[in-house]
Amino acid sequence: MQLDRLIQNLNSQVEMHQVLLDTLNQEKEIPASCSLMELGEVHGVRDFATQQILDLESARIRIMADYTTENSIKTEISLKELIYQCDSPAREQLNELRYQLNQLVLRIQSVGRQNAEKAVSRIACFREIQASVHKSFKRHAIYSVNGRMTQPKGACMVQKSI
Repeated sequence: MQLDRLIQNLNSQVEMHQVLLDTLNQEKEIPASCSLMELGEVHGVRDFATQQILDLESARIRIMADYTTENSIKTEISLKELIYQCDSPAREQLNELRYQLNQLVLRIQSVGRQNAEKAVSRIACFREIQASVHKSFKRHAIYSVNGRMTQPKGACMVQKSI
């Protein structure tokens, strides 16, 4: 009974990890000129998939605890240990699901790292642009008509011709 629940849970996790990977790949392809709505939609799906994965993982931990109780196992066991204790049909299915999850997690980590690096680069670019714009507004002091050094006021300077 618990093995069926575990297999169903792991199938759902594989599906949600695939959704997360697809979303991260979509995020990777979004151009820098995208709108905030586009970015918000992708992040919404990413956050939803992440929350679903967290919920499914919590359920998997409960299922594993129920399995150990049901089978009078005194210590907690890992999924890998449980696979070795199962009979052949369930073992093959659980092993395949475990492999798929491991592969998905590795790809998610890779794409996530690429997206993070890209985001950091974009932020650095925006900061550089912002610093340049800010620097352009810091004008140098000018010699005024009254014979004193003053800072210019306003967006433009008007000088008298002599």
